[in-house]
Amino acid sequence: MTFSPTAVRWRSNHAIRRAATLLTPILLLASGFLVSSTVTASSAGATTVEHRFTRMLNHARTTHHLPRLSRHAALTSVARRQARRMADKGRLYHNPNLTSDVRNWRWVGENVGYGPDSASVHAAFMASAPHRANILDRDYTQVGVGAVVRNGRVWVAEVFRQPAH
Repeated sequence: MTFSPTAVRWRSNHAIRRAATLLTPILLLASGFLVSSTVTASSAGATTVEHRFTRMLNHARTTHHLPRLSRHAALTSVARRQARRMADKGRLYHNPNLTSDVRNWRWVGENVGYGPDSASVHAAFMASAPHRANILDRDYTQVGVGAVVRNGRVWVAEVFRQPAH
């Protein structure tokens, strides 16, 4: 099983793109957690996998004396659509419409990745400077996490935002 993440961050004037990094499959991960069926997020609420990602990223923030990010429904919808698109295509890529799909933002960013389980993907995010920077960024106040588990692989998109107002 391989893992591959990418991270991106935009400022509202669209002139600055920071931490745009594509990491080729860099880490071989082994895990006993394999799911053969397809699990997708319902529109009614977050999946257990999404909750795990949110808990882990907020734990990382509080460990570094940063405030927790609040979950935001519109960001979660954007993240779920991206996670589903990546799982459907079987390929990792950023949401090309992130800056228009997310509304009312001063700062917006995205982490995307895949791997055998949520803990492994989060650990790889934290080991990667651009992903860790998004998770620990003081500018962000809100997050939406979308996750899809398909054929033993977790596909995730984390969308970060600081509202414009």
